[in-house]
Amino acid sequence: MHSLIQNPVPLFHTDLGPAGAPALLLVHGWGGDGREWSPHAEALAGRFRVVVPDLRGHGRSPVPEVHTQVRPWEPYGQDLGLAAPLPAGRCLLGLTLQDHAVNG
Repeated sequence: MHSLIQNPVPLFHTDLGPAGAPALLLVHGWGGDGREWSPHAEALAGRFRVVVPDLRGHGRSPVPEVHTQVRPWEPYGQDLGLAAPLPAGRCLLGLTLQDHAVNG
């Protein structure tokens, strides 16, 4: 399933696997988008709920017209019904998530 979370900044994501399974959050690095995770997400979707966002301004997530404060990942997880997703990523995941949360 593909959808766009609207609250407060549109964020495209792909959601695969059983809704009640342990959740994985696969995050791309700068300059990429969630499609780089496609083979991995499909392979893991049998055992996990796999959520793959496009960071804003990347892939299918638009760049907001006005700079806004980006919410931390937890509210997006709540919007998706994720209790405690396990994040995984490429290209300095921690710095990517931190910079996205602070600067968008």
